[in-house]
Amino acid sequence: MKKALLAYAILILVVGALVTAVMPETEATEEEEPKEARAALANAPEIARRVERLREKRFPRGAPKVELLPKAELDRALAAAGGPPDQDERLGAAAALLLAQVGALPAEDAAALVERRHLGPGAYLPEERVVLIEEELAKEQPKAAELLAAGELARALDAEMTPEAPHLAPLFRDDEAARLAVNGGAAALVERAYAEEHMGGDQPPTEIAPGAPPAIRTLAAFPLQAGGGYVARLVEQGGVAAVDKALAEPPESTRAVLHMDEARAPAERSPDFVVEPVLGEGWTRLSGANVGELDTIALLRTGLRESPAVQAAAGWRAGRFETWTRREGCPPPCRRESASVVVIRFANPATALRFVRSMRRALMEGAGAKPDGGRGFAIEDGGAALVRAGRFAGLTFAVDSRQAGELADAALEG
Repeated sequence: MKKALLAYAILILVVGALVTAVMPETEATEEEEPKEARAALANAPEIARRVERLREKRFPRGAPKVELLPKAELDRALAAAGGPPDQDERLGAAAALLLAQVGALPAEDAAALVERRHLGPGAYLPEERVVLIEEELAKEQPKAAELLAAGELARALDAEMTPEAPHLAPLFRDDEAARLAVNGGAAALVERAYAEEHMGGDQPPTEIAPGAPPAIRTLAAFPLQAGGGYVARLVEQGGVAAVDKALAEPPESTRAVLHMDEARAPAERSPDFVVEPVLGEGWTRLSGANVGELDTIALLRTGLRESPAVQAAAGWRAGRFETWTRREGCPPPCRRESASVVVIRFANPATALRFVRSMRRALMEGAGAKPDGGRGFAIEDGGAALVRAGRFAGLTFAVDSRQAGELADAALEG
């Protein structure tokens, strides 16, 4: 079966990997549907056996159950699954502010996104050892539901090496997003091989929800698109054993996933900066985190299409953001009461300049920013600035463009 997987790996590189579906956010509830009321996918045992053969290993405790839930109940079950167990609430709040300030996500979606693990018509829940599939999908598109079940069972089969891997690439946790890409890429490879062997090559497409914000599309597609290509190259170079090794020892950054052939150099240290003197008294640091290449793409998706955003972020080498506030609990984007600083180090001044030009266009087209001076912007109820110094780029948000520019200068001096 290694030859089959190698063939499908090459196919992924030529055709492109899958794109996962993104469903609208729904309110979580503590109510759970009784498990005995859940319908089971009739051919689930056979799907599990086929996945074992394709993945060349067996479920150590037997295959998980595959159960069907109506869409509304599935949304509640996935929302109740919650975020990663180590999610920092203050980091989540800071990330939500930044995402809303840059316009990458609508304010009402930003806070919810940083807490979610699962989006789409199905997921594997390791705590329950169950694969949940949308019942409506199973009725309307049985082949798509079967293929989805195969992918989720493949995730379950690899769960010992990648415990509780989410489906949505997390923001500002670059190492976790890279780990997820291996898990999602391995599942994509199995799905493609499953379709070829058991469906005559018929792989029903899964459409992205028309109303999904571009940043969500990027994060949702990353594990299968970028991860699929990454895993395909692993199989091409070292077979299934190389995939297992990557699951046990995943890449450290999304850059390593996106640029497999050029990312073997040691990672660069995250930029340091000090902005407290500019802010003055009354401001409190909410939180901060490293900014990876995938995060950079998501920020650019404010106003750019996928391909230009990927190109503009390609020179990324390291990054960091911090958010400050003078009124905690202020709902995003809270531009009058908060300030955000993003500093990204690029490979060289040319790639930094490319990012600044692209980010400028993204802010104007996606967030409605209006130029206010050479580097500043007026943006709904606040200001922003975009500054480059050598191979560093600074993106800041504050109460007005003047303060944003001062923050950028202070950050780039650090």
